[in-house]
Amino acid sequence: LHLEGPFISKDKKGAHPEEYLRTFENRGFQDLLDTYGSLDNVRIITLAPELDRSSEVIGELVSRGIRVSLGHSVGNLTQAEAAVKHGATFITHLFNAMLPVSQLPKPARNGGSSRKGYL
Repeated sequence: LHLEGPFISKDKKGAHPEEYLRTFENRGFQDLLDTYGSLDNVRIITLAPELDRSSEVIGELVSRGIRVSLGHSVGNLTQAEAAVKHGATFITHLFNAMLPVSQLPKPARNGGSSRKGYL
């Protein structure tokens, strides 16, 4: 099972209703558990790496054998690299609704995280 949302950017929410979006600000990983309930059968969760406490949540998900995908995000390269260092290994909707490559900061134009072989 792949869970996509509600821990995503309101600026890149796509079809997700804004009133249902969530963050990890209050209780970190417990916020995720409060939202999803059981994680049985969950194999991938998409989240926005710029959300406060996302690195903590990513680490906990990975320790439970759940893969983390970055998506629906307005995060910067530093936030994405921190997420990868904590165990994120996928990207959901790469380049969908993103700035054209020519408008990205130079490190991202040069390959960003993928240039280091992270993803």
